[in-house]
Amino acid sequence: MKKFTDIKSHIIPEFDDGPFNFDESLEILVLAEKSGISKIIATPHYENLLINNKNFKDIEEYVEKLNTLAHKNSIGINIFSGISLNFSEKIIDIIDNEAQNFSLNKTRFFLIESTFNYFDESNLKIIEKFRDKRLYPIISHPERNIYLRKNYKIIEEIINLGALIQISSDSIIGNNGDISKKFALEIIEKKHATCISSEIHNKDKILFPNLNVSYELITEVFGEKVSNKLFISNPQLILDGHLPKFED
Repeated sequence: MKKFTDIKSHIIPEFDDGPFNFDESLEILVLAEKSGISKIIATPHYENLLINNKNFKDIEEYVEKLNTLAHKNSIGINIFSGISLNFSEKIIDIIDNEAQNFSLNKTRFFLIESTFNYFDESNLKIIEKFRDKRLYPIISHPERNIYLRKNYKIIEEIINLGALIQISSDSIIGNNGDISKKFALEIIEKKHATCISSEIHNKDKILFPNLNVSYELITEVFGEKVSNKLFISNPQLILDGHLPKFED
């Protein structure tokens, strides 16, 4: 079985809309291992950290505890710390003052989401701000954004600015609808996608560990070389703090 690196998940409990407790986290990790995941970054939503009066140190503590429990239960997955940010004014303060604490595994890479209905073109200025500091924003699931689906030129601008693109596994499978699936495949076909992630939240059919399913679908359409890059090598490079390679 392939060993996937998953850079976006809601696997730690008590932070946002992921598992309710550590027991549920472990149940999800068992499914994740069966789906081929060997490394996973926990990325709770930043806004939910504030709501629940938690911070990046709490994420690290929960990740350490979950790793201990996983290994004690013979689950062959290593969990790493991260945060899922949103485009907002607050993100500028984060970039300027405490960037590393909000990155993926203390690297130069940052996971950022926009709303599903709109993409404010001022967000491009935020991407430029990241790049001015030699940091790399990874734009999460743009295939689900209605505005971006109608304005592909913005995807191209995002890429040209040096940002990366993360696609949701559920979109590839079709759980987010046919339109999102079609757009996700278009982004991949145009070689603008960097990686595909599970976005694990629970044990249900949507937002559960299913990278093995989307991997097979991408392999059927684009071939194993592309799949290995999107599911294995590029995510691993990000986890290690290295820029993915985009040559054919």
